[in-house]
Amino acid sequence: MVFRSLKASLILAFTKALLVFAVFLNILVILLYSHVSVIYALSESLLIILIIVFSERRGFVIRVTRRIGVDLVGFLLPLIFSLEVFIRNLNLFGSILSDFLIALLLAVIVNYLNSMRSPVHGVILLDLIVPLLFTSGVVSVIVLRNGFPLVYSFIFGLVIGCFSSIIGLDILNIKLVEGKVYVLGGNGLFDAVFLETFLSPSVSFAFSLLAHSVL
Repeated sequence: MVFRSLKASLILAFTKALLVFAVFLNILVILLYSHVSVIYALSESLLIILIIVFSERRGFVIRVTRRIGVDLVGFLLPLIFSLEVFIRNLNLFGSILSDFLIALLLAVIVNYLNSMRSPVHGVILLDLIVPLLFTSGVVSVIVLRNGFPLVYSFIFGLVIGCFSSIIGLDILNIKLVEGKVYVLGGNGLFDAVFLETFLSPSVSFAFSLLAHSVL
């Protein structure tokens, strides 16, 4: 029993380390292609990773109202970074505004239909693969249709992954219960918002690369 517990702990620790490393690479690539210097990109990437590691060990929930809270890692960090990237690339998003809004709307619908309320765990994403693959598909269409460099898939994947999960999972499923605090992004590092935000960029790039090679 002790051996199984130790094995499970090691697997969880390895999974977290692998996820944090993947997040670091995604953030670094996105910042480097968002017109910032290498030093700034490295500094912000490391700062975000430090915040994730520190907050994940201690847990950090900010109360917005008496009945609504936000988790720093699971919600606030992905939202702030995605907003930064969106603002830094405002001209890029503005040039394909209709494509972006349609893709975002469809991704919101997919997230919402793939979610379920739970009295114990709040909102549950039934299958992470579905929204990841869908986001990758619409991002590859946007990139190839408009003739963008494939690396822009990281930027579009991040923003669509973040906004669609926040709206489709948390906001549209919000249900306030008297005496309980509804925490947005409550599962921290393994919350759907965090995972979709920071995994969608690399998956979208891989999907765009595959689609480009096929076409």
